[in-house]
Amino acid sequence: AQGFEVIKAFNIENKILNMASKDNKDAEMAGYKSDAFQGFQGALSIVSGFAMFFVNILVATYLVLRGYITVGSMIAAVQLMNYIVNPLISASLYATKIKSVEKIADKIQKEIIDVSKEEVSQGDKPFEFRNSIEIKNLTFSYDGKRNALSNINIKLDKGKKYTLVGESGCGKTTLLRVLLNHITDYEGQVLIGGVDIREFDPASYYRKVSIIQQNVFMFSDTLKNNICLYSECSEEELNEALRQSGLVQVVEKLPKGLDTIVGEGEVELSGGERQRIAIARALIKKAEILLIDEATAALDKITASDIERTLINLDATVLAVTHKLDPDILKRYDEIFVMRDGEIIERGTLDELLEKRGYFYYMYNYGIDEKETVEEAV
Repeated sequence: AQGFEVIKAFNIENKILNMASKDNKDAEMAGYKSDAFQGFQGALSIVSGFAMFFVNILVATYLVLRGYITVGSMIAAVQLMNYIVNPLISASLYATKIKSVEKIADKIQKEIIDVSKEEVSQGDKPFEFRNSIEIKNLTFSYDGKRNALSNINIKLDKGKKYTLVGESGCGKTTLLRVLLNHITDYEGQVLIGGVDIREFDPASYYRKVSIIQQNVFMFSDTLKNNICLYSECSEEELNEALRQSGLVQVVEKLPKGLDTIVGEGEVELSGGERQRIAIARALIKKAEILLIDEATAALDKITASDIERTLINLDATVLAVTHKLDPDILKRYDEIFVMRDGEIIERGTLDELLEKRGYFYYMYNYGIDEKETVEEAV
């Protein structure tokens, strides 16, 4: 399902459909060739079978006439040949079919794809980012029982940087998915320029909205195509994205550089390298709204800080989910939203939140995932 999220978020549905269409045509042509070969092989098998029968009868007749065998023995020999030849003909007809599906069967065995069903926004208004993003009275539940988000009210001004902090499972990623229009069956509104985001044309919207995810999906293709995502990008843009995301050394060590095939079954990349690729994708896209979901979780502290500084300095409105409460990074955000059990319970700059000595203060001092310790302290 994550691959589909990447396809939607980076607005490459048409490119992927065209690629799939080409693959389907290639598969269809291969099917025609296979059918023709099987037809030829079947005809050859039948002719060979008849030839064997004919030769068998000729030899048996000769032996009968010479008195070496009886007529009964000849009939028995012909019947025995029937039991031998027919299975051989059938086996030859099915051999190619069995061989042709072996790889498909192996792939199905290894990859069982479970595609989750999600509502897809089908608005038709062209998207233009003006002024701010306003989230009003937003409430959402996955199962209709427990709210994943409860009465969220925040405003994100254009060009400013924001971060969401809170323990795992408090609703941070769900909020990002709402902003991506991957979740649309919620109560309340998400407005940009006074327009509900569900009314925007998806292609228009995703051209200016991007996400850097924690778990990065990789297409089985070249590293370059995994970064540019089948879009045209200049060599200068690509090199700059490689530099800013820290991918230069990764590219240098790969056997074919940017032309190296990566993905499952190909050259495997580490979690940190995959996250750098996700960052490079966003840099190439130059989105006006950038959503970041634990983009530096798999990186060491120094590298993570360098990349987060790069992301914060981008000319975009940034909303980042983070588990790393690094003061050098947090103080760069214009506002920090503190989430707990699907609600935003505190907000402010780093200094303001520390002065309040509330939930964030204790989470900051004791650790973001030390839930029991923080709750006792509060």
